[in-house]
Amino acid sequence: MNNGQLNSLLESSFDAISILLVFTTVLFGIRYPEIINLLEKELQIEKKKELNRQRKALINGLIFKWAPVVFITFLCAYTMMPLGIKTIKYSNFSLTDFNLIRTAFVLAWFFAIVSFLATVYISMYIIHKVYSSWSSS
Repeated sequence: MNNGQLNSLLESSFDAISILLVFTTVLFGIRYPEIINLLEKELQIEKKKELNRQRKALINGLIFKWAPVVFITFLCAYTMMPLGIKTIKYSNFSLTDFNLIRTAFVLAWFFAIVSFLATVYISMYIIHKVYSSWSSS
């Protein structure tokens, strides 16, 4: 693949990728405060009904609110992966003379990967809290 073909492919892919990134960022921004509110609440270990309600809220939050965020961030990072690998493979590293389109694409791809890893980490934290609510009951 020559430089012209890769640049053309990157330019034509930016519209679809931009929509995916915006959708991912907005969905993350909407769901993140809701999930953090669920996680910040102390477990009511002494009150069985309240503990069951909190456990259900955590499970529902994980399945219906957070799982779509994890899926969308994974989808975004995964769809960008083939073109990201090609871009890195066929590009030269330079601090002063770099291709803006290639650099922006690789940075967006790394942003998508980091977002996916962050959503997985938060998911693991939710799962840990659910298990700790079962072990404390």
